[in-house]
Amino acid sequence: MAKTFNPGRDNPEPDDTLMSDPFELMLETEGREALSLRYDYIATVLEEEFEETWLRFFSASILHYEVLNLVTLCSGLMRDTGFPSNEDSRFLRYSVIAAIAEYLKE
Repeated sequence: MAKTFNPGRDNPEPDDTLMSDPFELMLETEGREALSLRYDYIATVLEEEFEETWLRFFSASILHYEVLNLVTLCSGLMRDTGFPSNEDSRFLRYSVIAAIAEYLKE
């Protein structure tokens, strides 16, 4: 049975199939290795292209949280472009930069 996200439940019973953590859902569907590659890629792009923002996030101790948000935001894009086999693709890099810029506007 598929597990679904249910934020209203803090402690589901052991036999319950609902998960309360969306990051756990991503780990299950994407795999740890793919997720860590995406995390590293997005963190690098953020540091190289948005250095001031990266430093602000780092000094406020929210860098990890924000990079995880960006991984979630960019996961479909990265999957569609064939990441990690196309990691050096300019299209992928520019698409991720555009997604980060849009995220930072909000």
